[in-house]
Amino acid sequence: MASRTYKNLFGDGYTTYHSNGSKSYTYNNLFGGKTTYHSNGTKSHTYKNAFDGGYTTYHDNGSKSRTYNNLFGGGKTTYHDNGRKSHTYKNTFGGGYTTYHSKW
Repeated sequence: MASRTYKNLFGDGYTTYHSNGSKSYTYNNLFGGKTTYHSNGTKSHTYKNAFDGGYTTYHDNGSKSRTYNNLFGGGKTTYHDNGRKSHTYKNTFGGGYTTYHSKW
């Protein structure tokens, strides 16, 4: 499964197109982080960590995920509370980013 994220043409923020056909929208929030609005009505809030250079995302269901830069090959890896991982890389063509989600 993969998701593709692109900067919005008008205004700020990003739109993510998920492989299941849903979309999510991410904007800067008033508290120095980013808020993502998912098509199922849920939200998540992402903030930069104070000490380790990564980011933590707090999901409406109470779970968290943590994102860090990869040591090799660029991109970022996200570690989810359920043990799954996601890998995000900048697209070579067309701008934006692609995120690959593990199945386990």
